[in-house]
Amino acid sequence: MSRAAPRTSRHPSAASCVPDLDALAFRFVIAGSVKCGRGWQMPLERHPQHRLLVVRGGSGELLLGDHALPLRRGHIVFGLPGERYGIRQDQQKRLVYSIVRFEVCTAVRKPTALPRAFRPNLYSKVKCFPLLEELMLRLTNAVPTVPCWANGLSASLFRSALWLIREDHHSGDNLQAWNITHESLRPALHYEPPPGEREPSTKELARLCGMSSSTFTRRMHARFGASPKKVLLQKRMERAKILLLESPYKIDAIAADLGYKEPGHFTRQFKKWVGVSPSAFRTSDR
Repeated sequence: MSRAAPRTSRHPSAASCVPDLDALAFRFVIAGSVKCGRGWQMPLERHPQHRLLVVRGGSGELLLGDHALPLRRGHIVFGLPGERYGIRQDQQKRLVYSIVRFEVCTAVRKPTALPRAFRPNLYSKVKCFPLLEELMLRLTNAVPTVPCWANGLSASLFRSALWLIREDHHSGDNLQAWNITHESLRPALHYEPPPGEREPSTKELARLCGMSSSTFTRRMHARFGASPKKVLLQKRMERAKILLLESPYKIDAIAADLGYKEPGHFTRQFKKWVGVSPSAFRTSDR
């Protein structure tokens, strides 16, 4: 008796429905960036186009009919054609947002649509600020309400943003992981010790970021590919370059300002890092 052939599903999997974004073209209509007036809200309605709304400041709520979700800076509302939603801003913190309405087309510019399998829902907590700010800067330079095709860097940034939105629901996106790491390290990266005081230790910086020394070291490696000690030394050397070029102080005073007890230690470390002595660096760049 011959074995029956296995039955195959007639319905493609969700993964097979995900489009190849590199094979698509995007046509934008820029609504621009808006700071809302008091009491503003976008009524609950069905939107016919793909829409990307990036919250750039303030706070509010995404209205979905039977419930609402909070909106904060960096959140995205990514609507597919035919979806129904609205937005209401907080009375105390007025929303600043950018809206891009766009059409999705094939390589021969035939209109198509991103399938619903592309992302689970409207609401995305993506907070990759550098990518989104660069995207909105480039797209909102276009003339408002005049359709334009994205090309070059703008199209590349937009594809990256769409993939980031999709991966936001699966916590596997490298860009989002990079941004979370960067944001958590911000207190240490922006800390400047008072003049004459030593650089803080790894343990002290970890405490400043609210994490253990091991977690802090791991995240510094993930962000910079180097240990906290090397990253801090690089920051100190960059500060030394600025002082050497822009201040009238002697090298001994600059060494003391950077927290070195011995000027000779500063000179040796600077030469090892930069390749020339502080005095040679100062004279060669003037």
